[in-house]
Amino acid sequence: YCAKEATVKALTDLGISDILYNDIELLNDENNSPHIKISKHSNIDIKVSLSHSKNQAIAFVVAQKIF
Repeated sequence: YCAKEATVKALTDLGISDILYNDIELLNDENNSPHIKISKHSNIDIKVSLSHSKNQAIAFVVAQKIF
């Protein structure tokens, strides 16, 4: 959930506000690293870093438009 929330916040900074949590997919690539997929906006590069402990989780997302 925190990855989706961080993604929405990063996209809002880019002026993209039509994203719902259901639009965001958190997947693993071939190296088992997490990545974000949003089918509505294929022109956005999204990097995500995740960490957690027993009681807390954190996600850091960087998003940029691809021109």
